[in-house]
Amino acid sequence: MAPQTNDFPAAHLVPPTQAHTHTIILLHGRNSNGLELAEELFEGHTSSGDLFASQEAVFKGVKWVFPNSRSTYSEQFQEDLTEWFDLPSTSNPHAEPERQIDGLLASIAHINSIIDDEVKSTPANRILLGGMSQGFATASQVLFQCPRQLGGFVGISGWLPSCLAAAPAASSSTTATRIPMLITHSQDDEVIDAQEGTAAFSALRGLGSNVVFKEYAHGGHEICEPQGFDDIQQFLLGFLGHAMACLTEAGVE
Repeated sequence: MAPQTNDFPAAHLVPPTQAHTHTIILLHGRNSNGLELAEELFEGHTSSGDLFASQEAVFKGVKWVFPNSRSTYSEQFQEDLTEWFDLPSTSNPHAEPERQIDGLLASIAHINSIIDDEVKSTPANRILLGGMSQGFATASQVLFQCPRQLGGFVGISGWLPSCLAAAPAASSSTTATRIPMLITHSQDDEVIDAQEGTAAFSALRGLGSNVVFKEYAHGGHEICEPQGFDDIQQFLLGFLGHAMACLTEAGVE
């Protein structure tokens, strides 16, 4: 039976302010939502003191998509919270993998449906996927199972789940290994141990992926300000510039 995707809340969208050229899809962390991640991103400052999205001329054509996970009952916290899949332990996100699979498969199917909608108007290589914490974990699995070659990937303060065989045991020939990737993590992350970020980087590099790892001494379990915002902004600007250069070379406007 195919996972159900019609019971997820609608995504939080930030539309482009000019002709739509690129789509950036970012998944929030556990017990958060798309709006909260959007606010954290757009209210963050770079080392120059400017807001993260201050490069308006470059970002004007970007459609930002912040999907929302379902709200489910957490056995760990004994309450309902938003999560992409059941996670028995944040101190060991690989514990009890059998409890994670059903929710993760449903979330993967949901994000794939969003990508399917986006490719109707935007070439796959102009779509970037990423996420924060559990959103990183979920997005990584989407990436490894995606039949299309997307334009890039950003993973913040998260990990690669081991409950599915898709990663990190994916074939080195997968299209996922050919795209630029950025992984960031702070050493003082109090929720997801920084070793998970290091392990994700090592696994991806072992597959021959085009991946860069940025680690920060301080920043906790959020985007490190300002260094993390610097690195993510520069990575996204590189993604946008590379995609546009490829289109120019191909004679496509």
